[in-house]
Amino acid sequence: MAAIDYLKLHHLNAEVEGGDKLVVWPKSNITPEMREWIKAHRDELLEELTAANDPESPIPESGIDLLLKNLRFDFTGAPLHDIDEELEQSIRQAMLPIGKRDRAELAARLDDLLVEPDGRRQAMALLHGHTGIQQRIEWIDWLRCRCPLVREDVAFLRMRFERRSYGGQAQMAWRYVDAWRAAVLSEPHELRKENAGRRAANQTLPPLQTHESLRLEGARLGSLDSRTVPHPGWYNQN
Repeated sequence: MAAIDYLKLHHLNAEVEGGDKLVVWPKSNITPEMREWIKAHRDELLEELTAANDPESPIPESGIDLLLKNLRFDFTGAPLHDIDEELEQSIRQAMLPIGKRDRAELAARLDDLLVEPDGRRQAMALLHGHTGIQQRIEWIDWLRCRCPLVREDVAFLRMRFERRSYGGQAQMAWRYVDAWRAAVLSEPHELRKENAGRRAANQTLPPLQTHESLRLEGARLGSLDSRTVPHPGWYNQN
């Protein structure tokens, strides 16, 4: 099992900052045992994350397997899209030669198409004629089509997404949607579903990186002094 997959099993996210700084969050999920594991596997995590964030490198078979799983099921295992053997093979053929950035865009377009009544036909047409994605996806707009975001959510997400690489934004967007869907499905009370989804999705976002961003988040929350805004819970492993 890859080191990053082990983190995910323990409900943790990670990314690389500044080339060699490993950031793992949320802090509340980091037990003393997990802290020691992160220290012991720091180099392995950095290597995996650096490779995963390279937008031009081809994705291995394992990356395609994960894509197919995410298209078929949400985080809880509930079915999303019906992908038969022929469609799966077409996805694999289209994905193998392209980089992670194009893979993320193609996956997003497939996710859009497969909800349509004739989605399978449209998806097959896209895959058979696939020579690379011509137009970049605006990931905030992509999220708005999948989650009932309010104006404050959009402003908050834009602040979180800014200064991130395009590939990093794609990963953030997919994690956000998966977490929202899973939380909505697990919340038994209808009136609480939206807020449950919002809380779970926001927990997948990387920590804010600058003092100015922290000040802006404090202003958004409305009750925090911008001079004493605490850093969001996260573990910084140097």
